[in-house]
Amino acid sequence: MDLYNKIISRFIDSYYEDQPLSGALQEIICSADMDKYYGFELFFPPENDICRLRDIYFYKTHAGSSLCLNALPQNKSSFPFNMENIHYELSLLKLDISVEANKRLCRMYKKDNTFADLDEYIFIHRSCNNMVAWIMFFPPSGSGKNITISKINEALADKKIVYGIDNELLNSLIKTNDRYFKLFVAALGTPAVKGKNGDVIDHYPREIRNRLDVKELAKADYISLNLVLNIKSGDVICDIIPPDKGINGCTVTGKTIPAINGTAAEIPNGRNTEISKDGLHLISTQNGHVEFSGCEFQVNPILDIEENVNASAGNIKFLGDIHIHGDVCCGASIKATGNIQVDGVIEGCTIEAGKNIVVSSGIQGQNSAVIKALKSVYSKYLENCTVYAKEDVYADCIIGCNIFSNGSVKAVTGMGAIIGGIIRSSKEVMANSVGSKTEKTTSVFLGGLPCNDYERDKIIAELKKINTQIQTLEKEPDTVQTRTEISKLKLRTYAARMKLESIDKDSRASLKAQSVKDKRQLICSSAYPGTVVSIDYREFRIHRIEHSCTIGMLNGCVCRL
Repeated sequence: MDLYNKIISRFIDSYYEDQPLSGALQEIICSADMDKYYGFELFFPPENDICRLRDIYFYKTHAGSSLCLNALPQNKSSFPFNMENIHYELSLLKLDISVEANKRLCRMYKKDNTFADLDEYIFIHRSCNNMVAWIMFFPPSGSGKNITISKINEALADKKIVYGIDNELLNSLIKTNDRYFKLFVAALGTPAVKGKNGDVIDHYPREIRNRLDVKELAKADYISLNLVLNIKSGDVICDIIPPDKGINGCTVTGKTIPAINGTAAEIPNGRNTEISKDGLHLISTQNGHVEFSGCEFQVNPILDIEENVNASAGNIKFLGDIHIHGDVCCGASIKATGNIQVDGVIEGCTIEAGKNIVVSSGIQGQNSAVIKALKSVYSKYLENCTVYAKEDVYADCIIGCNIFSNGSVKAVTGMGAIIGGIIRSSKEVMANSVGSKTEKTTSVFLGGLPCNDYERDKIIAELKKINTQIQTLEKEPDTVQTRTEISKLKLRTYAARMKLESIDKDSRASLKAQSVKDKRQLICSSAYPGTVVSIDYREFRIHRIEHSCTIGMLNGCVCRL
């Protein structure tokens, strides 16, 4: 009823300060159907004053019938304002027509019940947003005169309507008597048109999906695994489409409606990229690998090492990708923020990559190699090494390894065997065969976030060590050096606890995801005795050769599915 009250107060205050309302108008205002309309039609019941005027003019030929007025423009299919306001606007229009009809009736009747001499009347209603002006003609009574085009123009000017006037329509209406008791749109404003926003058209994908579509990982490299996208200096990374200016609109009163210009697109320019001089392209400033990281494109440089890498080379650290064309020998240490490609063999060394690690010839770890990747690890074979991968691990063969994977572990190319060692996977482990005919113990742990669990154990051990150091220092004499050392250790404690909170948060999210759909499974063509599958501290042991088996959790038990 709030809408009704607003409408009533708007018109009653304007027209009826001293004049009483007719019974018909009072009935409309009090009716729950006051602002009801069908589509864009205004429905007036027979008792409404506009129907009474119509009946008088047509000598009661329509007596007792209702009246429907179409509020749509004659040559338009929509109003120049949003649909949310249509209901309110048409309610105001309907009530305004009823008010004017009542006033017209009051002036027509004399005290002796004869009709007064009234000229034809022009009713004009302007929408609240001044974008539409409706017009209606009330016929003359008695000896009243018909309207002229100059009178129409004067009436429009009195309402301050100067723009978007349909002169052709108005000129045609004065030539016919069929204009009475019909609703016409005399003027339409022009809505402002918002400028089109700027855009960025990428030449390189923002998300690279690693697809293992090679038959043998010995042939795997950056290109075949689709891990990186090569680019040359000056190549276009993406096109920049500038925003358009908006087009101003205008109300029927001639007031300009300022348009909103399109907004410029956010340019994803990162390291080793720049915007061209004409501002229409994002280009690379050097040769390398292009990638989308977070919210920007960046070009990572490539460190090419043609010879073998051994302990004498020292620690290699590089901000970008590293491509080693030879072997990585015992004692070497290699770290890169990007991908690491090794064409030869990796021996007992430490390799850490901020993204993927690709080893075309395999890893002979000698029980001392540690391989860490924040994404995935691809290797011809993995033998006697420890592997940490925040995503997946792929190999033709895995023998005697300690694997931590927050994704899947897959040995489905080449020989496709997992023999011995401990495999920890957050999701699934897939292989052609698991275990061996000699019943070598092969442990498969499924679930959780193995890499995070390992990091968590390391942090807890570090915290215990730091606390012991702090307790030892606190027992020593209070000196500036002692206080400084204690402060440094406490700062390390704070940083470690922050990492621990982050790990625990990821672990909780992982458990929630697993509860929705459990993907923890061992899928293999053959599983040999000595293979043990563990999920949520429950075990399933293989006692005889199992073929084409899937082992997972069912009704709280680990079993064949």
